[in-house]
Amino acid sequence: MPVSNRLIGIDYGERTIGLAVSDERLSIALPLKQFENKGTKAFISDLSKIIKDYHIGSFIWGMPYQLDGTRRPLCDKIEKIAIEISNHFQLPYHFIDERMTSKTIERDLIEADLSRKKRSNLLDKFAATQILQTALDQKIG
Repeated sequence: MPVSNRLIGIDYGERTIGLAVSDERLSIALPLKQFENKGTKAFISDLSKIIKDYHIGSFIWGMPYQLDGTRRPLCDKIEKIAIEISNHFQLPYHFIDERMTSKTIERDLIEADLSRKKRSNLLDKFAATQILQTALDQKIG
């Protein structure tokens, strides 16, 4: 099995979760999937195959701070889940400030003239891609 070094970007939301994966050279983030959040156990199950198939070596989580930089209640939940998942898979994790990520992606999708339904089916995995690309550009992970 190759050495695990690819990163997975996670845009965690209470309704949906978006995932992105890095290329093997750790230079480009690629959208992977978006799915309904059915709880931590289901998320761990979904991640198991992805981690194995893509040889993931680290998690990059988007942290949804307020515009003024203060923590939102969801930040505590994301930290707790990140620790639980990291411990489960024995892989490190990092957080990236994701302020305005979803708004920027949604604006881009609107400009691409996609319907509201198509936008909602793409938004979180593209947000995860932007979160991961930020980490790759900053050499985090």
